[in-house]
Amino acid sequence: APFEYIPVWIGITSPPGVLLLAVIGVAGLCWGVGRRPHDSWRATPLRFNLLLLALVVAPIIAIFALQTNIYNGWRHVYFLYAPLTLLAVAGLHWILSWADRRWMRVGVYSLAGTGLAVVLVSMVRIHPLEDSYYNGLVDRSTPDYLVSQYHTGYWWHFYWPLIQEIVEDHPEQEIRFSAGERKFMAQLLPESKRMRVSRDRAVFSLGFHSDRPVSAREYVLRIYNNTIAILRGRQVPPEGREAIIEAALSGEPVARSFFDLYLHDNMVVFFREECMAGEDIGGTFIVTVYPHDTAVLPGWLKEFGSVSFANNPDSSVVDDDGRCSWISFLPGFPIYRLDARQDVRQSDEGSTRWEVRVGIASPVDAEVLEGEPLASGAFDIHRDGDTLVYVRDGCTKEEEEAEFLAFFFPIDPDDLTEEVSRDDATGPVVMRTSFRLWDRGVRIGDRCITTLPLPDWPVASVQTGQYVEGGYLWRMRFAVTPPEVDPAVLAGKPLASGAFDIHRDGDALVYVKDECTEDDAEAPIIFHVYPVVPSDLPEASREYGFENRDFALWDHGARVAGRCLAVVPLPDYPIANVYTGQYDEAGERWGLDFSLVRPDAMLASLTGEPVASSVFDVYREGGALVYVREGCTEEDAGAGFFLHIVPADVDDLPADRVEHGFDNRDFTFATRGARMDGDCVAAVPLPGYPIASIRTGQYDETGDIWSVEFTLPDE
Repeated sequence: APFEYIPVWIGITSPPGVLLLAVIGVAGLCWGVGRRPHDSWRATPLRFNLLLLALVVAPIIAIFALQTNIYNGWRHVYFLYAPLTLLAVAGLHWILSWADRRWMRVGVYSLAGTGLAVVLVSMVRIHPLEDSYYNGLVDRSTPDYLVSQYHTGYWWHFYWPLIQEIVEDHPEQEIRFSAGERKFMAQLLPESKRMRVSRDRAVFSLGFHSDRPVSAREYVLRIYNNTIAILRGRQVPPEGREAIIEAALSGEPVARSFFDLYLHDNMVVFFREECMAGEDIGGTFIVTVYPHDTAVLPGWLKEFGSVSFANNPDSSVVDDDGRCSWISFLPGFPIYRLDARQDVRQSDEGSTRWEVRVGIASPVDAEVLEGEPLASGAFDIHRDGDTLVYVRDGCTKEEEEAEFLAFFFPIDPDDLTEEVSRDDATGPVVMRTSFRLWDRGVRIGDRCITTLPLPDWPVASVQTGQYVEGGYLWRMRFAVTPPEVDPAVLAGKPLASGAFDIHRDGDALVYVKDECTEDDAEAPIIFHVYPVVPSDLPEASREYGFENRDFALWDHGARVAGRCLAVVPLPDYPIANVYTGQYDEAGERWGLDFSLVRPDAMLASLTGEPVASSVFDVYREGGALVYVREGCTEEDAGAGFFLHIVPADVDDLPADRVEHGFDNRDFTFATRGARMDGDCVAAVPLPGYPIASIRTGQYDETGDIWSVEFTLPDE
């Protein structure tokens, strides 16, 4: 039970006056310990009250820490009420010690007496259901609050007023109840009515039933507008039990096991041809149903998504031919799955003799399955609100039994808490979960359907599949929330084109490819970023001259309807150039270099005359040199550039360059420039110290292709 389980129960079922005085008693205790800490260890009322507080708090902490099972209210720890009441007495005594005038003491006694009187009146009003007392702290504006959130009784005795009302509403009619705990309640009825109340071991339902028409209304017991009990009536089909069984056996069983299971008119018929009454009917038959909407379940069962019913059939369910049959009503709410088993007791341990699972209907609406799936493979995967739906026609037994595995990739890794699985070392941050088909689904014929709730944070993509001891049966990855890109960005001219078209959208690059294959989506993507200023690189990347931000498509994007799309954030420092591509086990599949500034935009920004001219014209543009050539060939763009800068003061050079007398800033066109529409443009940042002269040009294996030397004009 959660830590708050017992405190909440104490809070809603104890008289408010006792709770208030107990709080005052604890406050007075804390005040006393603060004033006289040494008295806490002496035989004084202070030490006694500390012991009382420990007797209340310690068991609650122990139950939570040891994960002890506590249910059906706080009946397992009613002993806590004694020290709690004594703390309330201590609180009353503490108040009286401060009330030094007669009128004040009279007022205190009057308030205490009023609180006691309110409780006594409440007990009289709800008699004979005194143990169903709930105080004013319970929500009384919502009639079904208690019955939907709490166990409102363990001994079921509050059903007897409803039994009496039901019997009076159905004169001269036998009424059958199934729960054994309700049988002795019928003994409170007059003998004339008691004879018409019985329990039928062979048939049970959510309430009562009869072979004659029953009232269609719900029988509800409320205390101060709080519902604590509900019984619903159901009419047994007039043809009788034997006719029901024969009608059911005329069809095909929905499951075969130790017993065959048949469905008939919202009933389940358990049948065995050759039966031994003592052995085959012995033990407990348990039926568990799974509703489409868990809101119909009591509050404590919503998290399980199911409700179970147990019964102990007797020899009356064996006919003269030695056949066993037992009928179970299905509940009034729609269900999609039914589990049944028989538990027998061997020695001091219980064991399951047989168990079957039956799919009654699809757990999701047909409209969901008729829509376009998010992904298709061994299973089609649809989205139904905050749930993924797995569907496969022609489902094999192996696929029904194999375990499902799913990894959720968040849009924002910070959404994950420390409690979920995360793997920062080998890949992106993810959350992992596993489940089996029957945990959340059904098999109907050869169709398998199961569901998987999504996390409560935005999910970018999911990798899922099924595995057995030999490995994966199948595996695929698909987008749940594809990245959003302004269509105008994709409609514009790309910065670069290769296997993917690459666009710029603010501080991110957009990779897009139509008719994208699974291989295209799975191959890792190279992403090398070259900064304008090398010192902007992370320290670990400076020796390489670029930052390696290789990624997988699914880290930043998705493949939807054959189109691959990824949005990759750029670093926050100025970028000169990017090299990107894809690789696989065989090596690099494709690659290209490009500048983040379009050549036509760079050309349009140039002003004035070049500071030097040769094969390339060289301009000074702010704090950079800009190399320009119209009608540029691939050979022009492929040759390396040298750039030697002589400072006005040699002491401005880096220490390893002082002996040479110049700063070597050689570069390649791929790292500093771009070629588009036959024009080549490259931009190289200048150092911040005063420059005496510059020598630059291009070279190949044979030597210099061209070179110029010049001084920079004053800005």
